Amino acid sequence: MLGALVGYWIFAGLFGWGDEDTFDWGGIVGAFIGALIVVGVGSALLKKYDARR
Repeated sequence: MLGALVGYWIFAGLFGWGDEDTFDWGGIVGAFIGALIVVGVGSALLKKYDARR
């Protein structure tokens, strides 16, 4: 869900894509890219804090 929100913010908020219809390909692509960003950032943070142990 967080990835979908990040993707929506990036695509609809910054670029104006995917906010015309309820079901829009821009929304799906934005959610997918947002999920990749959240997973990447989360993975990097876990590696950073796990290395300190």
